[in-house]
Amino acid sequence: MLFRSENTPIQKSLIIENSENPFYALNTIAPEIYNLMEINFYSSDNKSITLAEFTERARMDIPQELFTKLDSFYRVFMYRAEGEKGPGTVLVFSTGLEKVKVDEALKGWENTMVNNLKPFVLVGLKKDLVQASGKTEFQSSSIYSGARYLDFSGDGIVSLNYLIDGKYIIIGNSQTAFDKVVSLLKKQ
Repeated sequence: MLFRSENTPIQKSLIIENSENPFYALNTIAPEIYNLMEINFYSSDNKSITLAEFTERARMDIPQELFTKLDSFYRVFMYRAEGEKGPGTVLVFSTGLEKVKVDEALKGWENTMVNNLKPFVLVGLKKDLVQASGKTEFQSSSIYSGARYLDFSGDGIVSLNYLIDGKYIIIGNSQTAFDKVVSLLKKQ
């Protein structure tokens, strides 16, 4: 029997074709996700997908003034809470930029963040809950100091959440997945 620590996500590696969107690849494994899983992306020639390649393939638009300050490090997590139809996804970036500057960059990005990250927010969804909700204004979290969020589904299952925690920028498309990853990173 395989045992794993509660604080350690299951590791999964995905090889994706040169033009394949990583979020499409995530959608193919989504039915298997029930525990916290960390996904590592590799190209068809078995090389780790860089942050620049990942964001380009995923069609995510991160403001240049923030993107150029990110380390090449990134992590992708998926988690499905009991009773949820599909897993949420969380991206973790790392930066050496001071928190005040990261806060400014993310707050400035809020005006376009939803559109810039739409492929991420809608991973695997057949209906555009972002547009259907009509929500565009981020709110401050009552759970995490400094965290901000937009709830598109009314229950946090489809949302856009972000938090700066030390050197990490944590961005989630589901409140439960976001909570799980924040908890994991705080224990590391």
